[in-house]
Amino acid sequence: MKTEFDIDVKWFGKTASDKVIAAAMKGLKQGGEVAGGEAMKIAPVLSGTLKRSICVTEGGTPNLDEVFEEAKTSSDKNQPNVMATKQGDELSVYVTANTPYAYKQHEQNKNHSKFLERGLQNAQDVIPKLVERQLKRL
Repeated sequence: MKTEFDIDVKWFGKTASDKVIAAAMKGLKQGGEVAGGEAMKIAPVLSGTLKRSICVTEGGTPNLDEVFEEAKTSSDKNQPNVMATKQGDELSVYVTANTPYAYKQHEQNKNHSKFLERGLQNAQDVIPKLVERQLKRL
């Protein structure tokens, strides 16, 4: 005797994929905060504006003029500015210094050059652990 039946199959691949990506991006953004904090420790300081302009964004780079203006007037802080809203659709996290002279200070300052790269190097062991922690929470 032959029996027929229907099976209703629901595929949750897109939902699962979206959750994995969101968790990984959350961990990566936390890693960006650590790298930005490390960069702030070694950034050259005259008035502190360059240091305060260090920013962490997800999805794209920030509006440089807005971040620079905020950095000029904000009080001294020891953590990078973390943008709450996504700046674009890229699956990336940016740690940037946002002053008109940031490039020159980063590339050509003999005593404090490459402060963003060195901040990332100082945080490189922590970042994968932060991503892993977020993925394990799924």
